[in-house]
Amino acid sequence: MSPSLRCPAVPSGPIGAADALASLATSLHATERLYVGGAAQRAARLAEAGAFIEDAAFAAAVQGKGHVAELAQAASFSARSGALGRDAVATLSKSASDPVADLRVTSGGRIRKRVQVKVGQPRYVLRAARSRRYPHIVANTEAKRALEELGFEEAFHIADHLYLDGHRAETLSAHDAQRRAIVALERDLDEALPFGARDILSEMGRASVKEGATTFAMALTLGVVERVWSGVRFDLPSLAREALGAAARGAVRAGVQTGALALKFVAEAKSAFAARVLHRVAKSAHVVGAIAEVVVETSLDFLAVLRDRLTFEDFLRRVGVHTFTAAGGALGLWLAAEVTRGEPWWVQLLAMGIGGWGGSTLGRSAGVALFIPDEAPALLPIAATR
Repeated sequence: MSPSLRCPAVPSGPIGAADALASLATSLHATERLYVGGAAQRAARLAEAGAFIEDAAFAAAVQGKGHVAELAQAASFSARSGALGRDAVATLSKSASDPVADLRVTSGGRIRKRVQVKVGQPRYVLRAARSRRYPHIVANTEAKRALEELGFEEAFHIADHLYLDGHRAETLSAHDAQRRAIVALERDLDEALPFGARDILSEMGRASVKEGATTFAMALTLGVVERVWSGVRFDLPSLAREALGAAARGAVRAGVQTGALALKFVAEAKSAFAARVLHRVAKSAHVVGAIAEVVVETSLDFLAVLRDRLTFEDFLRRVGVHTFTAAGGALGLWLAAEVTRGEPWWVQLLAMGIGGWGGSTLGRSAGVALFIPDEAPALLPIAATR
């Protein structure tokens, strides 16, 4: 007898893949940005004077962390915007010493915002805010929090992330910006540390961990809700095992999705950071995620065929079910993103989570009815495991 269908890993949304893609773009282009700002030249001079590579990179990173922060904010904002179906992108100023704007946010074919990025101690950020030279300031969250705690009114007019119309980038951290600057400078000074497969694998791992945790929480919650709603008694350890299985496959799917998007971006990326290239690649996260889901699920079924636990005919039927499930989830995510475009980011993410779950449910039910009519379609994804 063929094993019953597994609980599908409900797509939680494309933000995890977008953040991994933005992180990869920052790592790829950080050195180029550090040359524009002069930090790379400083590190080279220190190394030529006899300083150890680590010491030279650390010293120069103090100067260069702000330029890396600008790049990270532009990459995060643009990648998330593309993944959520929005048209806004953040581009870097051509000059690292632009007196007013480090970043320009464009949407609808026009500049909507000019932003100055400040990374440093609270006093440095406070001086910039009091100068009134900048229409918008994004500063590191450590400085912003310190100014808020000290009661400075200017702190409430400073953001710790780039934002526009409810859409936002990741929170800016001075520690993370300096760490990235050090890594980029060490790579520039040491040819044995090039950008490559290790960076892509690292981002794939981070995306997998995040997606696994999110999928586990969603699958466990949906399982409890489904059983409470139907009045069926449930065994929590059994539900947890089902959720863990879904989380494991969701983690693998996220890794495959991130890897595919990363390879596409690296192939299309230019020597200088191009926000629109990153935006375009991130926009395909829904489709790439659906393909990754089909690849993962069918691979597991093929292993079952090799172990004589599943006939080849049943395998082909399940390919159809997995395709419908993945397509339904991707369509649900896309529709939710379109309906909530312009809403606050958390509303859009919540809607996409519900849309992905609903689309997966309907797609799975349609796939089962079409390819495996003997199996009753599940009303909720968690109920598919018997």
